[in-house]
Amino acid sequence: MLFEFQYDFDTESLSNELLSHRDEFESYQDDRLNDSLNNWLILRDNNSLPVLREECERFCWDFGLFKNQVKPRYYVLERDTILPKHIDHNTRCSINHILSDNPSQVTFDSGSYSYQTAVLDTSKLHGVDNTGCNDRLLFKLSFFDISFERLVECLKSYSNT
Repeated sequence: MLFEFQYDFDTESLSNELLSHRDEFESYQDDRLNDSLNNWLILRDNNSLPVLREECERFCWDFGLFKNQVKPRYYVLERDTILPKHIDHNTRCSINHILSDNPSQVTFDSGSYSYQTAVLDTSKLHGVDNTGCNDRLLFKLSFFDISFERLVECLKSYSNT
């Protein structure tokens, strides 16, 4: 459900870009829910986020992935709130790169996990209890057509070369 790995994302530039666009974030909405999640904020690529796009493109290039297979986004889970357990909408897996210090753990049915950069199987029930923590800042690469297992194999084969 979670595969942690090392990758040299430009964390400082990503974090700076996220924070400089903080007023553009919107509450996450999912047509499966009756309401939006006002504590779970999203910012999609709107052509004013060059670092977001460049880091996504560099990652795809390094791992032989096509840019059209992934969508980059920023997320903020507000301090002292909970993201209830859920399955991501139309997303098979994602690469999550935490931009904040001392982030809360992600919880699956199998347990809770701390990570800086990881592939998550977002087709499995997961959530985050951010109680007692500051805003959880996240750079996320969402994959719609690649399975968790296939993406992990891709990363492993890259690291063996």
